[in-house]
Amino acid sequence: MATSKLFISHSSRDDGFVRALQQALGDLGQDVWIDSRELRGGDPLWNDIRHAIDESAAYAVLVSPDALQSKWVGKELRHALLVQEKKGKDGYPVIPLALNGTKLGVLEEFFDEEPIYIPVSGEAGGVEAAMDAILVALGKRRPADLPPTPQPKAEPLEDLVLEHHGRLDELDRGEVALGIGHVGLAGHLDAAIGDRGGKMLRHRQVLSG
Repeated sequence: MATSKLFISHSSRDDGFVRALQQALGDLGQDVWIDSRELRGGDPLWNDIRHAIDESAAYAVLVSPDALQSKWVGKELRHALLVQEKKGKDGYPVIPLALNGTKLGVLEEFFDEEPIYIPVSGEAGGVEAAMDAILVALGKRRPADLPPTPQPKAEPLEDLVLEHHGRLDELDRGEVALGIGHVGLAGHLDAAIGDRGGKMLRHRQVLSG
């Protein structure tokens, strides 16, 4: 009977990263099957791995330079795509995770069309940053459910003082002095305004935020 587990294929050299990925997904309610953690010495390796891929709900491959050198990763990926042929792409997602920009290279030929990668970073915070995209690929979250991009907070209003000393035709040419001073949520706009004859008027407007 099929489970809701995600099978992650990877090189044993990437165990540390994959364990962090498993933990992060587990915290969000997604079970993960990892061959290097599930199998014990003496187990019939390929039979158990193939069975785990067959019984998983989805498959992901962590694509790294070490993974590209692993015969097991290629073998597992090929079998996962055979399972996908039987269950359909919606019924059995196959998800390439590109670690630090690494792609599958010649292994892309296993796919019937160019695969869509999810970028993951080996830097601090890289696992957490990839969670939303992975959950969307698994069908656990809709793209519309992604959290909105944080917007900048409004800064306190500052007082803006425009001063002009001269004729209006000089003001028209933009010859003004601009001064800014912090006053919290209120400020004052002072503008010296003259008429065409050179008579000066002074206007003060209170701005509130």
